[in-house]
Amino acid sequence: MGNEVIDLSQLPPLDVVKQVDHETLLKDTVKRAGLENPAPSDPGYRVTAENTYREVMVRHDANEQAKGLTLAYGKGSELDHIGVTYYRAPDGKPVERLKKTVTEVSDTAAYPMTVSGAITVQSGRNYAVIVGDPTSGLEVPDTERTGWIVESPDGDRAECYSYVLQGESYVLRWERLGWPDDTTGIATLTLIKTETKVLGEEKEDDDSYRQRLHESPGGYSVAGPDDAYKFHAKSAHPDIKDVAVTSPAPIEVVLYLLTKTGNGTPSRGLCDLARAYIEPFRPLTDELTVEPGTVIEYSVTAELTIKPGPSPDEVVKTAKQRLADYLATENRFGGEIDVSGIHWALKVEGVSKVRLTGWNDIDAAENEAPFCTGMVVTYV
Repeated sequence: MGNEVIDLSQLPPLDVVKQVDHETLLKDTVKRAGLENPAPSDPGYRVTAENTYREVMVRHDANEQAKGLTLAYGKGSELDHIGVTYYRAPDGKPVERLKKTVTEVSDTAAYPMTVSGAITVQSGRNYAVIVGDPTSGLEVPDTERTGWIVESPDGDRAECYSYVLQGESYVLRWERLGWPDDTTGIATLTLIKTETKVLGEEKEDDDSYRQRLHESPGGYSVAGPDDAYKFHAKSAHPDIKDVAVTSPAPIEVVLYLLTKTGNGTPSRGLCDLARAYIEPFRPLTDELTVEPGTVIEYSVTAELTIKPGPSPDEVVKTAKQRLADYLATENRFGGEIDVSGIHWALKVEGVSKVRLTGWNDIDAAENEAPFCTGMVVTYV
């Protein structure tokens, strides 16, 4: 297994330019300037105080700008420049921020169909002979297939290749990407016409991009180490949040994916997409499979005892936010959530006691990820 990647956010603060507090800087300047009996009523002292305060701000601004040129602290366009300047993919191209087109897909027509016989694979596509004429003569030749999809009884969707009359029967062909590999027993499906509306473009967030840049050197290897598989899998789609790499047997490699959408369970189509993306980088001797990770759903119910004095609502709000941040950090493969961590998160200033109801510690396996479905925090 690969080594755990360093969490850049936990590194100590970086001071490129030495930071000096205003009082120290003012005393030093007054001494160097030789001001006699310095006091706020002295015009020279007031000018010196203003100038030294400005120097404190300039030092702080210069330090922030310098920090912005480092991987740990860069944001926005600064991080984009760091990525394209210093980090390379195995093909030599810069590791750029991932982008995805945000669309809204709606179904405009649906035609339920019954399969005659069994679904087979021909020329790399699923193939089925359809009973009767469910579309009343409507055909979808391969030149007009845009917007047509084929849906399984379980909701798996794949692009339609063609639906045409051959001899006395209608024949449906569709892509395998997005559908289960094993189609045994599937006797019904639905041919659907969709309409896609483009809503805009969504870019990979700074934290995800920073982590991919940090992991990108692992992608240079051609031997199939964990870090290489993780980098390439995360580069396949911006919705992929975490990747677990396992090898249950010699030459067998199974990747488990966790997404940023919903509770983190990826669709079959996303797993297939990642598998296709990784294919050019996969060692020839590896038999690669990509599967959805297992999500462990849980909820937290807690009662806080608030100390006299502070506003209870503000204390609870602060406690809930810190709990949410803590649980979010453990929403990953192998995440661990225990009673001590929850107590730490909830016991903010103003809380004297934390009581949990119905709690069991979670110690997720390497292909499991905890996901919080709800928090109920009350106080007395």
